[in-house]
Amino acid sequence: MWAGGLQFTHDGKAVVYTTLTNGVYNVWMQPLDGSAGHQLTDFKSGQIWSLDVSPDGNNLAVLHGSYDSDVVLLQETKP
Repeated sequence: MWAGGLQFTHDGKAVVYTTLTNGVYNVWMQPLDGSAGHQLTDFKSGQIWSLDVSPDGNNLAVLHGSYDSDVVLLQETKP
């Protein structure tokens, strides 16, 4: 999960934050003028590790992915 909590846009007119709904993380933007917030991403799975909004507010960079791991049991056998 993105550890940043929330982030102000460069113009200071909104905050960008992540939400976890039904086990899926997505990015939302909430304008500070009282208007309704809106969802910026529509990920179906995975986690968000980092994000940033471009200075002009037109682009969003998101580091998004998932952890994959396997468990292997190694056991010594004696002849």
